[in-house]
Amino acid sequence: MTSIASLRPTQMTLGMLEVKKRKHHIAKLTDQALTDYLDARLVTAVLAPDSQRYIIDQHHLCRAFLELGNRDVKCETICDASHLAEDEFWRFLDLRGWVHPFDADGTSGDL
Repeated sequence: MTSIASLRPTQMTLGMLEVKKRKHHIAKLTDQALTDYLDARLVTAVLAPDSQRYIIDQHHLCRAFLELGNRDVKCETICDASHLAEDEFWRFLDLRGWVHPFDADGTSGDL
């Protein structure tokens, strides 16, 4: 298990309506159903040059889970990009579609 607080996002915005829907769904699950739900939705991450893990999927799930008082999720680091310079790291993520550099208005941030 990995502390959600130790994970870094790869998208600038987060749809809070989706977080609310996930929270509502998760809150109704029994222990085994919650385990099954989380097993089917593994949080995936990339190791960055600063040795932090940046999640590339399940942003909404992590936020919902955290808001429900849960501090840890199952997380798999699927790629070690720690050898890259910071600007190369973000380009690496962008080329793979693993970053969403858009604000709430759809404006792109600089990569």
